[in-house]
Amino acid sequence: MNAKIGIRLLESLKPGLKPYEVWDTEIPGFLLRVRPTGSLTYFLSYRRPDRSRKTKALIGKPSSMTPAQARDRARVLLGQVTQGFDPNLEKKKQASSSLMQDFNIGNRMISLWRNR
Repeated sequence: MNAKIGIRLLESLKPGLKPYEVWDTEIPGFLLRVRPTGSLTYFLSYRRPDRSRKTKALIGKPSSMTPAQARDRARVLLGQVTQGFDPNLEKKKQASSSLMQDFNIGNRMISLWRNR
């Protein structure tokens, strides 16, 4: 389904038996996923210049941002993607660096405990 994603559309959407997506008519790749549970989520579908497959980057939920805020975020992400930035790859890097920080803190705590 294609439509301008706005507040009226959010209020009118009903969950189906299967998840479905509403693609925005203003910004290419901006979409809203509707789950059978009624959960709504904004995404940006994009293709990195060095890849042939499309992927989706999570933008947020309508409970935490308006459609206009999500659209603005999608514009920013789309601009970054055209410059070679991959939003999902950046999230993975941040997650792995925080995991390593947790690991290093754990190692320090163990060595302090052993040396007491």
